[in-house]
Amino acid sequence: MFVYWMFLIYQFWCSVPTATAEPYVSGNFMTLVETTTKKPVGAMMDAASVALQFVENVRTAASCDGGTSNTLNVVFDNSEWKAQANAAVRLSNLLTHWFMINGSGADMTDELLFAMTRTTIEIETLAFGSAIAFEPGLYRNMDKFCAYSFHTGNTTIKSHDISVEYDYFPSEWYLGCKQKFLNNTNVLKDNVTLRLSGYNSNGTKVHKIPVTFPEPRMEYDDGFWTRPYFDCGGGDIWMITFNSPVLAVLNSSLTFAGVATVDIALNILDIDQCDATSDAKKIALNVFRGTHHCKPSSTCVPKTGLGFRRGTYQCTCRPGYYFPNASSSTKAFSGFDVEDAYAAWVMNGSAEYFNYYDCLPCPEGCETCTDSTPCLADWNWVIRSVLLAVVVMMLVCVHFIALLVTKHQKRTIIKSASPMFLLIICLGGIVITISGILEFPKVTHEICIARVWFQHLGFVLIYGPLLLKNWRYETEFKRRKDCLLL
Repeated sequence: MFVYWMFLIYQFWCSVPTATAEPYVSGNFMTLVETTTKKPVGAMMDAASVALQFVENVRTAASCDGGTSNTLNVVFDNSEWKAQANAAVRLSNLLTHWFMINGSGADMTDELLFAMTRTTIEIETLAFGSAIAFEPGLYRNMDKFCAYSFHTGNTTIKSHDISVEYDYFPSEWYLGCKQKFLNNTNVLKDNVTLRLSGYNSNGTKVHKIPVTFPEPRMEYDDGFWTRPYFDCGGGDIWMITFNSPVLAVLNSSLTFAGVATVDIALNILDIDQCDATSDAKKIALNVFRGTHHCKPSSTCVPKTGLGFRRGTYQCTCRPGYYFPNASSSTKAFSGFDVEDAYAAWVMNGSAEYFNYYDCLPCPEGCETCTDSTPCLADWNWVIRSVLLAVVVMMLVCVHFIALLVTKHQKRTIIKSASPMFLLIICLGGIVITISGILEFPKVTHEICIARVWFQHLGFVLIYGPLLLKNWRYETEFKRRKDCLLL
C-alpha cells in the first residue's frame, strides 16, 4: 500500500509543471511550435501527449469542417521523404518553364494540370496526393484554381478543383511557401538556350535561331514543409505537405505564381510511443517515443498496422509479474484502453488508470508466473510461534544460569570449573539462540547471512572453552603423573 501511494505522489509530482510557461519538447526530431491549450490538460501532459490527444479528438469527432485548420503543433524530421518532396520540386520547375516560355497560363487546361498531379503520385508510391495552386488571375484569369489528385485507397486516383470547397490562400501549405519565397533574396537561375525548329518557305524543316535567357530553378531547400494537419474535404486523413513555389515573370520582375505540392499520408504510418532503444531506426515519427503510459510493472510493446493514432501498443507484464485477468486471451493491457484511462484521469480525475492496468507481483520465490499459485510452501505461523516461545525460554534460562555463575563464582564447585569459561559458554548459548530467533520473520538476504554468522560464533563460544578446559585438565594430569613417577 505504501508503494502504491508513493507511486500516486510521484505521478502527480511529475505531471505538475514547475513553471507557468507552456510545455515544450525539444530534441533531434521534434520542436513544439506553439501550445494548443492553456487549460489544465495542457499543463499536465507533455507536448507529444497533447498532440496525440488532439489526433484522438479529431479521429472520434462526428464530422469536420472543410479545410486544413486541424493542425498538430509539431515539426517532424522530414528528411526521409526527400525523394517525394523532390517530385514537387520537379513539378514546380516544369510549371515555371511554362510561364517563362509562354508568358502566362492562358494556354493551360484543367485536364493538363490534373494529368501533371496524377503523374506525380503515380510515380511516387508514398505520395498520397499532389496539387497545383495558382495566384489570382494567373490561370485563365480565374480568381483561384487548385488542381488536386489523390489516392482513394482502392487503386483509384481522384482529381478535382479543391478551390471550389474552400479558400486555400490563407492555408499554411500555401501561405507558408509564399512567405518563404518572398523572404528568399537569392533565387538560383540557369542560363537556358532554346533552339526551336520550324519550316522554311520551301517546306523544309530547319532549326531556328537559338534563344538564350535566364530561367529560375527551385531546389529542395527552397520548398516548405507544413506541420501535420488533417485534410478535411481533401483526403480526410492526417498528412504532411511539401510545397515548392512556381514562379513567373510579370511586369519584367520575377514573382510568385503559385505552388506545386506533394502530400505524405500519415495514416499509413504507425505511431510508436514505446521507449526508444539504442538500435532504434531514425524515423520522422520518433517524436512520439517514450509517451506511452504503461505502469512500472509492465513493458510497452509496439503494435504495427494500426495507423496514425494514439495507443498503438500493448503493456505486457515484466518478469516477476503476471496479468491479473486469467481468463483473458491476450495477457496484456491494450494501449488504447490505457491511453483513454490516462486521459480521463487528466481531464476529469477518473481513478480507473490507477485502479487497473497494473500487473500483479508473482508469489514469493517465483521468477516468472502466470497466476497467484505459490512457488514456496506456506508458512505455519502457529508452529513457528510455539518454536519461537521455546527458543525465548531457552534464552531466558541461559541468562539465569549466567547470573547464578556470577553470584556463586567463589564456591568451590564453580571456582574449580573456572567462572570465566562458564560465562563464555553462556554467552555462546545466548548467541546461538539468537540465530534461532532470526529464523522467525520472513527471510531476507541480510537475515540469511546474519543467521549463519550467529550459529558459527555461538558454536565457537560454547565449544572453544570446553576444548581449552579439557586441554588444561590433560596437561595438569600429565604434569602430576610425571611428578609421581619421580
